[in-house]
Amino acid sequence: MCNLELKTWNIILSTIAILVVVFGWYCVHYLNLKRDRQNRLKDIQIEYLISAYRNLANSVQRHPEKNSQYFQHIEGAIADIQLFGTTSQIKKTHIMLSNYPTTSILELDPLLNDLRNELRHELKLSSTKENVQWLRMEGAPNIPNSKIQNKH
Repeated sequence: MCNLELKTWNIILSTIAILVVVFGWYCVHYLNLKRDRQNRLKDIQIEYLISAYRNLANSVQRHPEKNSQYFQHIEGAIADIQLFGTTSQIKKTHIMLSNYPTTSILELDPLLNDLRNELRHELKLSSTKENVQWLRMEGAPNIPNSKIQNKH
């Protein structure tokens, strides 16, 4: 009789152990899938925001009549920011766009600074408060190539 009760308890405990292992495996698997999905989405977001930053930065202080291809870069970057950007970046984009019809100026610095700071945070880089500085060689006086070449 005692032997039968012991076997019954062994079966019950074995069944509980198996259920705990299966449930634990399911939970770990589910959490790993969720983490992997979040990581993929974050990577996509960062990739698109870096591209948007580059496109906007490349379009800043250009002569629109000479460089109409930059308009396409700005349009694509604005669309990407409204899809992948933070609430702050989307608000800055809306303010910039709402001011454009009256001023004919796209004030990109606040948006670019926000993008840069968010991307630096996501990439675990130190933050900076400095405004972005631009170097545009268009319209610059003739500079001999020897003064522009990379020095290795």
